[in-house]
Amino acid sequence: MRFAWVPLLVILLEIASKGLVVGPWGETVRQLAGDTGLHITTSRLPGSFGDYLRTGQSAEGWPLFGGLLVIFLLLFRLGRGFLNAAPLTGVGVQLATGGIFAQVIDQLFLGRILRLFQVDISAVTVVFGISDIAIFFGLSLLVYGLFQRQITPRVSVVRLKRGHDQCIDLGGFPRGIDNVHIDVLLSPLFTRTVQALTADLVSRYRKESQRDLNLLTRNQLRSLAETYIPMIQAALVRIAKTRQPMELSLLYTAIIKLIQGQIHAAIDRSLSQLSRPGSITLSSDGAIASARRYQHLYYQVCHCLFGALTRIEAEKLAELRLSLFGSSRLLLVEAFNAPLLQAASPNDEEVMVRHYLLLAHLDSEPHSFTRIDSVLGPVFEPNNSALLALEPKVDAGGEPKEEEPIASCRNYHHALNRPSVLMQPLNISALLDVRWTLDQVHKARQAGKKQRARSLRGQIRHQRLNLALLRNALEQNQLLTTILAAYEAARLADGGQANPTTLHRTLDHPGGISAIRQRLKTTPGLPPLQQLARSYLRIKRKVRGDVTDVLLRFMRDFSAYRRDLKLFYDIQQAAAQVHLLADEKDILTSRSNRSLHEFLAPSEVKDQHAEIVRHAILKADLRGSTRITEELTRKNLNPATHFSRNFFDPVNRVIQRYGAEKVFIEGDAVILVFNEWDTPHGEHLAVSRACAMAVEMLHILEHQNKLLAGHDLPQLELGIGIAFNATPPRYLFDGDTRITISPAINRADRLSACAWALREWYGDTVLSTTHAAVYEPSLNALKVGQKEGTDLVYNLNGIILEPSAFKKLTRELKLRPIENRILEYPGSQLHTARFPDREGNSHTLVIREAPVQIYDPEHQPFDAPFAESRRFYEVVCDGRILQQLSTQLSRATVSRDSRLQVAPR
Repeated sequence: MRFAWVPLLVILLEIASKGLVVGPWGETVRQLAGDTGLHITTSRLPGSFGDYLRTGQSAEGWPLFGGLLVIFLLLFRLGRGFLNAAPLTGVGVQLATGGIFAQVIDQLFLGRILRLFQVDISAVTVVFGISDIAIFFGLSLLVYGLFQRQITPRVSVVRLKRGHDQCIDLGGFPRGIDNVHIDVLLSPLFTRTVQALTADLVSRYRKESQRDLNLLTRNQLRSLAETYIPMIQAALVRIAKTRQPMELSLLYTAIIKLIQGQIHAAIDRSLSQLSRPGSITLSSDGAIASARRYQHLYYQVCHCLFGALTRIEAEKLAELRLSLFGSSRLLLVEAFNAPLLQAASPNDEEVMVRHYLLLAHLDSEPHSFTRIDSVLGPVFEPNNSALLALEPKVDAGGEPKEEEPIASCRNYHHALNRPSVLMQPLNISALLDVRWTLDQVHKARQAGKKQRARSLRGQIRHQRLNLALLRNALEQNQLLTTILAAYEAARLADGGQANPTTLHRTLDHPGGISAIRQRLKTTPGLPPLQQLARSYLRIKRKVRGDVTDVLLRFMRDFSAYRRDLKLFYDIQQAAAQVHLLADEKDILTSRSNRSLHEFLAPSEVKDQHAEIVRHAILKADLRGSTRITEELTRKNLNPATHFSRNFFDPVNRVIQRYGAEKVFIEGDAVILVFNEWDTPHGEHLAVSRACAMAVEMLHILEHQNKLLAGHDLPQLELGIGIAFNATPPRYLFDGDTRITISPAINRADRLSACAWALREWYGDTVLSTTHAAVYEPSLNALKVGQKEGTDLVYNLNGIILEPSAFKKLTRELKLRPIENRILEYPGSQLHTARFPDREGNSHTLVIREAPVQIYDPEHQPFDAPFAESRRFYEVVCDGRILQQLSTQLSRATVSRDSRLQVAPR
């Protein structure tokens, strides 16, 4: 009991002070006190300390003293909850109580209150004793505590977080062929891969004894990624285009249902020999052990597969979500990491012990989730009221009762949908962790935020009040010992064979060590008595001491469990509405009725009626091919192999990576088309991938030029233009050869050119970082032969986008502006984005939006004025420029949602 020693100390000090005065050393004590200006009065004291102790023995003092002692003990016993209200209040009550009891003892034994000390202050004489000092300071602390309680915030000063705001609502989807469920077809390649992996993992995990052993081989991981990434990429691009984000919930719900169903099926097949005809019927203990093995096996396989998908999502798909939706976070992807989602049941003891806290399975038991949640509710009610109520999920799909995933879901429905700060573990630090707030106060003071520091001091009082109320609520409901016993049972069960629930019931038994000894006789598998006794005594010591750290751990664990339990039930309810189709007849029927939601890889799309609806053209023009051919011919070298080996062959090897089709690759030109198809699974990233392909070409050129320079061979120069048409191309056939006809080819050709007039105009003054520029001819330029209405393009190892292509790019990706600190780019704006190629590799694009300038032969290039309201667009690929932008690019790729996030449990 906190501060219970304070009254006893006051009483002993009061008795000891009088004993010092009347004892043999009393004269010395009085002289020392007199030297400090403190006078000790002895006229009313007994002659000796023995007389003082014997005084009142013949009176009624002893019976009264006994009754007083009983009242004293009852006060501490019954007032224990009040004394937990706040440390200063508790100390104040104890000091005042000790002083009053000391004076009552004097009154009972001596018939009067003896005050030893006398101080003259001006014309006033003050007489007091140790008990008076204790009463004065005790009452002062009580008054201060009362005042402090009035200014203690009842609602958190720090803004609290709600639970997951992303709703898993599938009610808006049309029902499928059974008029009840939502028909979903996942990629058959991915489905077969998951089926093979689960069967293999179940077989191998049954033979392995190590926990958390990742048994996926490198080939299996690659196979999983190769079937998962194309399916997700195609779905993300399509959903971003159609702007129906709830399809993401449907997709990931179907993936979760597929994996969970395949694991159950694989385990059932693996353990089928236990239920074969003629097998021995299991006893109740054997059935329990078999159920635990089943849950352990399910968790291991599920943890392995979801862990692999989490890594694939983070490494290959997060940046695509960021580019398409402006955020890389998705609730159901984060749910992959939730331990409760990887469990076969929300009451899986292994998962509870390792990741949360051990709770009872039945709602009727004292430490069940529902009872603890009801106890904690009033403690945090003011903060709960500040949160918006979570709307209960409405099953609009008419889901049949027999397919409800968990029967107890209805029991938890009300509790989990109440507004609660306990739906988010991050709130526990703000509500209870004083050390965390002190650290925030220190940071606020260092940053000069005095107002913030003052408000956080109020938060500390709020936290101390919450801690006192929490402990009081747990003690009044006999839960504090139960919680400590649960953690101790989990510690003993870790690595052992004993069942955590059995251990918990043993340690939490009210009968003490004798009950533990008796239980050992009837319950096999428990640790030795000595070990259990030590654990029992450890629990009792913790209950009597400071349990702040235990309360923080408990609240974080309970809050994480509460959050994940709601997520578990939400996903199970959503998954029960999904029907994963596998039968070809069902697929055809649902597809013909337009009720099938297909999530396929692009290679699996077999819609023969799909048409091209848009396309982008990339034209790459090699410079000076005639000059290079003549130079190589003079050296008796082969020009054809020079161009082929150093440019065309490397380009051919990477075309498929970006989804390009060859229109023309011959001589000194390369023309590629990037089509967009009118199918639910078409990837609408034509301009993005054309830009990435153009950057890849220039990287190839740079690498090959370094090799050519080492052999004293001619260097290659390139100009690339990208144009976009919102209509499909047209085709002619020359025999079996398809010839693409598109107005975008001519526009891309003009952008890839490099006007000789500009090269002569620049002369030697051009900067090495100037790769692309667009000029509007002036009147003087028109007089010397330039065409009116035709821009002059300077493109030397550069990439120029036409305006319509840039506009399409802004619809494909979420471009983020970055500050232009490049001296060579005056008046330009810079944009960046990231996106994946068809193999899942991520690429960074930097787009320069620059002003068109006026070309006048009579002026110098760098004095050319800007044309009014005209811009051109360049894909920046110069390594020196990108190096200068590297810090800004790294910041631009960080999601807004990644600020101060904690890794999921």
